[in-house]
Amino acid sequence: MKSINFIGDIHGNYIELLELSNLMPPGEFISVGDIIDRGPNSKKVIEFFMKNGRVILGNHEHMMLDFFNNNGSYYAYDAWILNGGVPTIKSFLNKKNIEKLSTIKLFNLKDFLTPYISSSILNWLSSLPLYIQENDFIVTHGSINPSIPFEKTLNIGKNAFDVRCETSILWNRGKPRRKEKFQIHGHTPHIKAFEYKDKKGVFGINLDTSSEEYITGMHWPSKEIFSVKIKNELLL
Repeated sequence: MKSINFIGDIHGNYIELLELSNLMPPGEFISVGDIIDRGPNSKKVIEFFMKNGRVILGNHEHMMLDFFNNNGSYYAYDAWILNGGVPTIKSFLNKKNIEKLSTIKLFNLKDFLTPYISSSILNWLSSLPLYIQENDFIVTHGSINPSIPFEKTLNIGKNAFDVRCETSILWNRGKPRRKEKFQIHGHTPHIKAFEYKDKKGVFGINLDTSSEEYITGMHWPSKEIFSVKIKNELLL
């Protein structure tokens, strides 16, 4: 069985991502999504995974793509900005352009940013899958809603007000139920990695520990947990 390191929500914290990756055993990296926003080094986190692993589409990546590709038609034009997008934007700019940023009107922001956020990065983000599954596990961003068929959880609906958005594996926060494969996700923050259990034992895990400002990973197949405290890092 191959060695895989699953990484919970990173939110732009590049230094901690490197620390966590150095703690974990050698193996492939798979992120559960939300690699951007809030933290100061989203660009570097994106570049890390473009070279070093696979990533599930998270709701934060989806909001960023909606801003650039759809002019906010799924959420709202400012949804990404209001949900931690500003630090991501700054990670793509130099000091001079960061100072200029405060003078840019919201509806001119996309045009201002276009020269700095490359099409290759946006295309890569657009290519991220909603899930990854192999023989023994399935990885999603949000938990898999147990009340509807799995295929329907992949339908995110027409906009953020559509009930299919909340029940999708992009946004669902409810408790899953046992499936044939071990379930790994993030999205809903906990104090520490949260295991899902039933009478048969552990059948899944939530790796989002951002509420306590940690990045957490789980090695597969050992299921050993690794965590790194998020610091107030500088923009690199």
